[in-house]
Amino acid sequence: MKRRYSEAIVDFSTAINLNSTAAEYFLNRGVSYRKLKDFDKSLADLNKTIALDSSNAKAFYNRGLLKASQMQYDEAVKDYNRALNSMVQTSKRSTIVANRAPT
Repeated sequence: MKRRYSEAIVDFSTAINLNSTAAEYFLNRGVSYRKLKDFDKSLADLNKTIALDSSNAKAFYNRGLLKASQMQYDEAVKDYNRALNSMVQTSKRSTIVANRAPT
């Protein structure tokens, strides 16, 4: 499957213009920016997601991935821990634990 992150960013930006309080739109656009290695925009969108929904485990997890890719390991671990604490479903908990450094 071909990844079309640039097109996704355009679509999520349009959705955000229609509803700027939908945390999932910012989350998905932030992930798309991260995949394209546009880390500043990714971080801004992930932070906005968390501001809109402070229990969004996916936002913390993806921000942790972003910070780990920038070698900000202590900050990444904090975000992984926040993701774990925010998890309602336990099915993805093992993935986050695997990415988290030992504390």
